[in-house]
Amino acid sequence: MSENCSSGMENECGCKACSGDKGGSREVKFDVLLDKTEDNEELKGAPFIRGGPYCRNSVFAVADSIQAVQGAGLLQVPTYAFINGRGRASLDDFVWDRWFHDSLGERLTLSVCADYKDVPKGEYVVDIQGGGLYMPFHELIRSRIREIVKLCSGGHSEKENRSIPIMPEDKDLLLGERQVCRFDGEKIQTVPITHFFTSYSQFEDASESSEFQKSLRDWSAVYVVLRNREEARNIYGGSLCLPVGEHLDNPDLIIPAGGKSNLHRMLMLVPETPKIEDPKIIEDLEMAFKGPHFISRNDGYQCINTGRFSRVGHNGFFPNVNFGDDICQGGGYGNSVGVEPNALEQWRRKLHIYQKAKHSYLECRV
Repeated sequence: MSENCSSGMENECGCKACSGDKGGSREVKFDVLLDKTEDNEELKGAPFIRGGPYCRNSVFAVADSIQAVQGAGLLQVPTYAFINGRGRASLDDFVWDRWFHDSLGERLTLSVCADYKDVPKGEYVVDIQGGGLYMPFHELIRSRIREIVKLCSGGHSEKENRSIPIMPEDKDLLLGERQVCRFDGEKIQTVPITHFFTSYSQFEDASESSEFQKSLRDWSAVYVVLRNREEARNIYGGSLCLPVGEHLDNPDLIIPAGGKSNLHRMLMLVPETPKIEDPKIIEDLEMAFKGPHFISRNDGYQCINTGRFSRVGHNGFFPNVNFGDDICQGGGYGNSVGVEPNALEQWRRKLHIYQKAKHSYLECRV
């Protein structure tokens, strides 16, 4: 696994990961923690996996950043991996970046009129994690942004004009064939959905199983969760800045986190103390990232047959998980993070060794 790769960088966004070099190109460092284990004697240390951020700043920033990650032959990072990394990282790690990370996660608002197995006709909020219908396709996103810019210049500003339309063939792929798309380091492929949940309660029951949690940590999880649209809107609709404890039962956060325990780890557990001598800096970090409030944002699920993407970040005041941003950010930022395919394979091998050793240790103690 190489430690870094080079990429032309333009108009850096000013986040921690991009601070320093302003010269138009810089070395992309793989310094965003996405998972790690405890120290392991057999592995001579604590295995970890990190990603490298590709920041862009333009009206096409979201698409440009995805293109940069794929152009470098890297994998896009699911939302659940960012949340998992935050739950295991110290507060000075770049995964707690004050801006945001775009992720391979989508939230759709759909009207289902066709016949699909185990999916009654109706209106749904649908989460996709580990793959997508549009986040792997930077050209589709770029084309949509051009349409949005043209509409806005003509005086249109409706919310549905700023999201990705979901076509009948997209629904057929997702709900009928139960497949989504993702970039494998060389090309975009359709992949089967490994876990298809037709209700939130079904997801809640299964998400804490050892099998599902293992699939999250080795990134093999490609899951979809359907919720009744009105129920989703009535419980947690819009932008919510709430005390941290009040978010622990929030489906809008639990679903992309891959379960309640993962969300709890990110929101509630105190991470290791950053290796910083200045206590004021440590205090500021703790207030910024583990402070009293957290933001969960969506678009209110008002626009039928549209989709939004996930950002895990910080709005300058409180950390957040955001499914409410427009796909078109005028003068905005894009910051997809990439992981080397070989690095993921190495992580999977080391994780297997670690989990096997931990299981043997626990058996010996019984």
